[in-house]
Amino acid sequence: MRRPALALAALLLTAAAPPQAFELVQATTCTDVADGAPVGPADVFPADVGRVRLFARVRNDGAAGRLYVEWHHGTDRLSTRDFALPAGATTTVLAHRDIPPARTGAWTVRLVDVRRREVGVVPFRIGAPSASRPDDALAGPAPVAVPPTRCRALVNFATASGHHVAEVRVGRSADAETAPGLFVRDGGRAWALALVPHEREAGSVRQRWDVLMGQELAPGAEPRPWHGYPATLAAPAHASGARHHETNRLEILGITGPYVALYASLTAQPPGGGPVDHSRYVTLRAPGEGFDATQLVDARDRVAFGRVLIERARGAGQGLPDLRRSALFLRDGRLLLATRLPNAGRVERPVAAPALAAWLPGSDGAFAAPDGCGAVGLAGGRLAARVGAEGILTPAGEVRATAVLGVYWLADDEPSPLPRQREATATLRAR
Repeated sequence: MRRPALALAALLLTAAAPPQAFELVQATTCTDVADGAPVGPADVFPADVGRVRLFARVRNDGAAGRLYVEWHHGTDRLSTRDFALPAGATTTVLAHRDIPPARTGAWTVRLVDVRRREVGVVPFRIGAPSASRPDDALAGPAPVAVPPTRCRALVNFATASGHHVAEVRVGRSADAETAPGLFVRDGGRAWALALVPHEREAGSVRQRWDVLMGQELAPGAEPRPWHGYPATLAAPAHASGARHHETNRLEILGITGPYVALYASLTAQPPGGGPVDHSRYVTLRAPGEGFDATQLVDARDRVAFGRVLIERARGAGQGLPDLRRSALFLRDGRLLLATRLPNAGRVERPVAAPALAAWLPGSDGAFAAPDGCGAVGLAGGRLAARVGAEGILTPAGEVRATAVLGVYWLADDEPSPLPRQREATATLRAR
């Protein structure tokens, strides 16, 4: 059965959603595309067709954006590909799906925007239509399969104003509840962390410093410093009226399992002398113990990293570097091992750390649940999630974020740690 190319209008949106900028002008499934036109357009294909193509033309009357093409077989979403749509233009979208002979039955191609609002749906069938339901090839879009249990993630993230933790719940849609501070867990124990700034002036000495405070989320637990001290550099003697500035700032680079990666920016400006810089990377293991991050790195990477450090140190006329002054953290989807050598700069190298594999994102930058129920990450400057192992990340509410620092997955029946997180963070920040 053949039919001409479908002309589908975008589906109407609810009044609560912004107006749709994309409009589907034309869409059809076919066996090939030649000279800018579909070849063999149809909505029923034989089981041995091998490959089905989508030919679509989409007009974008708004700002530049991305269109996502999803291929569904029954209730299974099998793959997704995204396409750039320039502003004020009509774009031809070409996509295809290889189909095994066993995948007979009703299929749909769904076209959605970044917020999963439908732009259009193209149904087709592989094999003969059902005798009992000859019209099921024209059925509506197949629903996304929802796992039997809820998918819940605890996400440490950064914003322009500080650090936060969010509980993201993933189902047919995703939402998030947030609390201040950061969260770290090691087995059955968990802690709230907060970066607390301090400032002090004593005579001609001015000091500014950060302290990373931690408190276990357990009854009767007391707050304690994990890292950062106010007087790590001694103020030298100087003439009356001159000032000595000292700064000890901490930057939290990431939280991977029980490990917290920091950069301690420790500098001073004595009067009449050059600046002093003792900045370094630090790795802590809960509950705040110093840890040699190189112990987590693949042996070959560790040897290669050590050689680079030794060469750099020798070039600067230094002794052997201290490998324990290193940190592992994520940047641009890569796991980096970093060390800073005095007077020799910073050394960073991508590494493999098999012991941390369960806490690291995949090749698409998303952190996936161990049971495949979903994933979390960033999309458009917001926390986002997806259902299942494939598909696109869609915003989980309106939670803005500049970086995801680490993710823990929660069991379906596990109580939310956010109430205790809020109480502990308030106590830490009061110190």
